[in-house]
Amino acid sequence: MRDTGADRADTRETPWDDAWLAILRAARSGVLAEGRPWSVAELAARLGAAPGAVRGALFRLEYQGFARRVDDDVVVLTQAGPERWAAGTRALVGMLEYAVRSAVPVLTTDDVDRYRTLVDEADRALRLRSDGARSALLATLGFWVGMCPDVLLARFTRRMLELVTFGLVPGTAWRTWDADAWLASSLLAATTGDRDTAHDAGHALARFRDVRVADVEAQAGLADGTLVRPPDLRPAVPTVVPSSAVGTAWDALLGAVRSGALEAGQRYTVDDVVRITGQRDADADLAVRQLEVMGLARFLPGNRTDFSPRTPSLDEWAENAAAVVAFAELGLRILVGHDDHTQVAEARAIVDQVRRHATVRDPRLTSALVDLAGWIADHVPDPFVCDALHYTHSRAFLLLDEPPPFRQWGVTDVAAHLDRAFDGDERAAANAAHALARHVDAHVADVRDRYGTMGT
Repeated sequence: MRDTGADRADTRETPWDDAWLAILRAARSGVLAEGRPWSVAELAARLGAAPGAVRGALFRLEYQGFARRVDDDVVVLTQAGPERWAAGTRALVGMLEYAVRSAVPVLTTDDVDRYRTLVDEADRALRLRSDGARSALLATLGFWVGMCPDVLLARFTRRMLELVTFGLVPGTAWRTWDADAWLASSLLAATTGDRDTAHDAGHALARFRDVRVADVEAQAGLADGTLVRPPDLRPAVPTVVPSSAVGTAWDALLGAVRSGALEAGQRYTVDDVVRITGQRDADADLAVRQLEVMGLARFLPGNRTDFSPRTPSLDEWAENAAAVVAFAELGLRILVGHDDHTQVAEARAIVDQVRRHATVRDPRLTSALVDLAGWIADHVPDPFVCDALHYTHSRAFLLLDEPPPFRQWGVTDVAAHLDRAFDGDERAAANAAHALARHVDAHVADVRDRYGTMGT
């Protein structure tokens, strides 16, 4: 029987949020020294936290650049650095565009009034160039993370907001005061519920981001463009997609859940996963965390290690589809203008498949679109966008027993925009994603009509 979704956790929150914040605060205050090794056991004892929660927190800190792993269970606490901060700002604005798009149709009158207050406060602080301007502007971004109904998109966006908030070294001045376009367009999107206006707001925020990042470049004495288009950090940033030994544990755990060997609704422990997979505790911990993030398990109340497998609802599949489009647009916009002709030729061949399959209504259109998302994930030179897209792309195949075919044959307009995008037109890349988002909306409605609510 399909899960009703009533046990679904709001994955904006995780069992290691408290540990993450405690470690970051302790590092910033000097209680935990930066630059020296810290083991999981030491940190767990210092914080009074479970080792599993500390491992989860450390992976997140490492991903954001606030820690560097030197051994399996040993890290050095660090600063994120301007390059990773800049990459985080780029990922944040792209993700926020779709967080706003997702949220505007469901805002209540009280929500809109609350956002209007935040906009007024930010506008006043920026005009007065007050010390609170940065915090006031960040509060407008945080509003959309909190209101985004697509919890996986909200989770990724929140991680980037954390990196942007804490990623620069103390003393970096705030000298970017003109956020009028973002404030006005995002408030208009909130008051009208219009998704096209949400896209406009996202693009206004992207322009603001470029000005802010260019100013940080100047303060750091870096060459123009060094941070506005940051270098490829993929080798330095740990991936959230399992690999090597962790991948072995993940494959075994996922197979046990999908086959029913681990039953939905039953309680299991990390020790059970170690026994089933034959992998070490640390890898089993990560595999369970991966299962929870994928929406295939929930951590049990009052316990940071025990979990229960679950069957996702159709709503979660729909949210994931929207997140794939969000990350694909961001990836496309980053990729546009890169001069690797071999890569562009590969992309054009996939676009031609999309166009042909849509024109003749070939069911292989579904796989062509999947290939396109996979191509973007494989090639985008940004670790955060790469991971987010790989993650949601993989998740799309796990949320329903049989992923439904894509039957929006008018998707040829997306192919036409992509032709121009791969000629170097960044605006065409955005237009392609916006058109695809509309087709995905129609696809979700079509699937709901065919499959029913399926536990929504």
